[in-house]
Amino acid sequence: MDFDEQKEQELMELIQTAMKDKGSKSVAEEVGKAYSTLRSELNAQNKDHKLGISTFLKLIDLIDNKDILQWFGKQYGYLLIPMPTTKPSPSESIERLMIQAGKDFGEISKTFLEVTDINSEEGQSISANEWKLLDRALLQAIQSYYRIRQVSETLTQHPPS
Repeated sequence: MDFDEQKEQELMELIQTAMKDKGSKSVAEEVGKAYSTLRSELNAQNKDHKLGISTFLKLIDLIDNKDILQWFGKQYGYLLIPMPTTKPSPSESIERLMIQAGKDFGEISKTFLEVTDINSEEGQSISANEWKLLDRALLQAIQSYYRIRQVSETLTQHPPS
């Protein structure tokens, strides 16, 4: 995939918008750049100054804006999903997690069938609100799967004695 000028412009605009939300001058100071220098580096039209990877990574951490990461994922055909950050507790059982995951995936199916009623006058169109419902159900199901993976990994790292 060519990373063309339009995509570069989109990315720079996302970063600039996120910086404004956090306070552009303070963000520049925190990454160790003069505000004018950072603005120049974030200008896709300016070929003399480029944003370095180190500065980019600092910006990502500082501005904590998931839209930028989502944008990257979309460019390369991936979906970024926030995962649980807590470690599994010893009391979490695979059986209970599997039951929960089954419920979550069942909820996706139910939600999808509800929002894509083929007998409705609209046919199989999905509204923005219905997409939100589907996204929420899908996120919960994927997080359930991820939790099962986490617990399974602790079992293989610490086999019963």
